[in-house]
Amino acid sequence: MRWSIVSLVLAATIASGAILSAAEKEPESEKEGMAYGLKRAGENMCLGWLEVPRGIVYENAKIPVVGLGLGLVKGAGLTVWRTTYGVIDFLTLGLTGDRLYCDEMPESVFKSNWVPRKKEVPTSTSPPSEEDTIK
Repeated sequence: MRWSIVSLVLAATIASGAILSAAEKEPESEKEGMAYGLKRAGENMCLGWLEVPRGIVYENAKIPVVGLGLGLVKGAGLTVWRTTYGVIDFLTLGLTGDRLYCDEMPESVFKSNWVPRKKEVPTSTSPPSEEDTIK
């Protein structure tokens, strides 16, 4: 009986996450509405666990092998962070806006960076000329 309840709750969570994730993207002007906030809350509560594989991939791309452990720890922390924000969004009926989110934690796990961006590398190794220096 206990396992049937757990499996029912798990199936409902997965189904609601799939439905919420498949929802149509709303225009920028409607990003502050209650419906958008509740969609974001459901998505973050149901799909917050995706931060673990994202953290592993991201950190392993930066530091091979060592990044596996670091990514696991970082992903677990971000999972708690994202799921907590989903619960907060749900309890406040999605009216928190985007005040909870930042570059490290965008509104959706799918808007996060899964691979680090390459830094711009200068093409020349010669010292800067007088025109390049700030006077």
